Amino acid sequence: MALAILGFGVWFKTLGYDMWILFNVFGAFAFGALIAALLEDGVRVERRRSAFSAFFAISGVLGFAYVRWYYTVPVSDWQRSWMVWRDSLQNFAFYAIHFGIVGFVATNAGRWFLAPLRMRELTYLGEISYGMYLYHLPIYWLVGGYWIQQNEPWTMWVAKIALTFVAASLSYRYLERSILSLKERFPYEPRPESVPAVPRPKMRDARPRPVGSDRASAGR
Repeated sequence: MALAILGFGVWFKTLGYDMWILFNVFGAFAFGALIAALLEDGVRVERRRSAFSAFFAISGVLGFAYVRWYYTVPVSDWQRSWMVWRDSLQNFAFYAIHFGIVGFVATNAGRWFLAPLRMRELTYLGEISYGMYLYHLPIYWLVGGYWIQQNEPWTMWVAKIALTFVAASLSYRYLERSILSLKERFPYEPRPESVPAVPRPKMRDARPRPVGSDRASAGR
């Protein structure tokens, strides 16, 4: 299903709709779902960690190679019908880069060479990252322009990023944590009382035991 969504998203973008329409960007969600599906079986991931790591690394490298090709190779002689596909694949190449990075990190979670990613400062950025995503565009617009422009003074860049960081930190502390605490009321796994504390062993012999055999065994 994730692969089908990715294919549909690439095709939909060729129709010329704005890049921010959901059908043009939900390939990123499909890539995330694909990571979850591939890494669901922890035993299999542990047994084939090298293969999974290589797969995600190659995916990210291919995405980066396409993006580099897109911005460096002139295509003035391309037909218009091929240009729309080229532009669409460029959008999803960025998703492939993220897919490779996130998948590689998830596959190797806890490994020594990823220790820098477990720094307290970086994990805090991860906690407030969704707020930074939500607030950065309106803050950039208030400060001056929706994006960080190359011709802007560096102080404008710092102001946009710093204000986004402050807004996301306040949102996480006073709004998002309260909402996240509600997750405890909606368990994703069966409730403890519905799961037997000790699983019953499988009976090898289902024939009824003779009457009194339990008392005889107890006496012995």
